[in-house]
Amino acid sequence: MTLSHRSAVCGLLLSLTAVGCQPAFQSGFNDVSGINGDGQADHFPFNTGGVSIDGQGAGEEGWEAPWFLSTGTATVQSTTKFEGDGAAAFFNNTAAADRKLETPLLEPFSIETRIMIPGTITRDVIFRVYDSALQQNIVNAIAVQWAVFSDRSFRVLDGAGDTSGVTEDTGLKLTPGVWHKVTIHVDPTAKTWTFAVDGTKYDAPDPLGFRGAPVNLDSVQFLNEIAAPDGSYLDAVVVKPKPRHRWNPLNAFLIQQ
Repeated sequence: MTLSHRSAVCGLLLSLTAVGCQPAFQSGFNDVSGINGDGQADHFPFNTGGVSIDGQGAGEEGWEAPWFLSTGTATVQSTTKFEGDGAAAFFNNTAAADRKLETPLLEPFSIETRIMIPGTITRDVIFRVYDSALQQNIVNAIAVQWAVFSDRSFRVLDGAGDTSGVTEDTGLKLTPGVWHKVTIHVDPTAKTWTFAVDGTKYDAPDPLGFRGAPVNLDSVQFLNEIAAPDGSYLDAVVVKPKPRHRWNPLNAFLIQQ
């Protein structure tokens, strides 16, 4: 490639200027250190002393409200965590913690979570992305649903947008006592999504579809469905809106120089 060709390529790249590049919306369940830790032992944004998760997380940017318990009991504690000084802990009961974003996610986005289950699993441990306006009919509200089953397999629900769907075994396994990073990429327009564990993507036979027919994706839920007698743990929830780009006329002009 000649110098002039390289200059043209560089100019073209510069002509794409990111706009709407919102920072990641994060929840780290921390008090002093780690994601959104404030450096002070003041129980803010989270009280990591084994206190109920309900109402915790105020002050974390991008969220409309703190975490709330839609059912059961879950706590924020410091004993078992992935990063910082706290994590959410769910024990041997059906418990679900939900959180709503300030603005619905209408363009492609990703969500990373860290999950750890130290022992036996008797029922599903589930993560969902859904539309809070349809919460009274939660099945219809769900876009994305992935789970860990009793055989420690990660499974996804490939929906048809009509509350039906097929549960698919991804071939990916959870290792007891190990923190796994689960990443989903979601396209709200196409109503499809992808799934990966620790960087290994599930090679689905066809694009994964939404379970229900949500309109606005604005909420997440972690559900321990009478699933883990030794506990299941959630940490480092990170929502990343996809940056958009626009044509920059000034940089386009520089290409001609």
